[in-house]
Amino acid sequence: MLLVKPYPYFDKNKLLHKKCKLCIIVDSVKDPRNFGKIIRLSLAFSVDFIAVTKNKSAQISQIVEKTSSGATAIIPIIQIKNLINFLKLLKKENYSIIGISNGNYISLWKHSFSKKTAIVINSEKSGIKNKIKEKCDQIINIPINKSLNSINVSNATGIILYEINKQTFNR
Repeated sequence: MLLVKPYPYFDKNKLLHKKCKLCIIVDSVKDPRNFGKIIRLSLAFSVDFIAVTKNKSAQISQIVEKTSSGATAIIPIIQIKNLINFLKLLKKENYSIIGISNGNYISLWKHSFSKKTAIVINSEKSGIKNKIKEKCDQIINIPINKSLNSINVSNATGIILYEINKQTFNR
């Protein structure tokens, strides 16, 4: 029988006091392959850390580790029990909280990512809950063909992180 050690999630209090500028918050993403891809993309696009909701999202597993191609060993990941309280904590640390949703919101291409940013990523099935939207400083959308309602959450994450990096490195 193979015993696997539990993933050593990072301490959020230690991470928040570092000079972090970008974090991804994963909420209600249940597919471990999507979570693994989000972790890999986050490492590729210089995200400082990832926060994942404890009871609503996939957690680090062998599938997540494999899909992330080893990124789980490099990028800090924290587990959060209460998303609302975590968003309040990020606001105290001067993060701009950005939610991603389809609908009539400001386009990703028109948003300026100029300060500390936390991006809230949700499952394409359930989307961002209203109580989470209320805590966001801005809700943005990714403009897509009108014949589609949404795109895969890991693909959306890649598009968002690409745009943030494009804005950051072109200054």
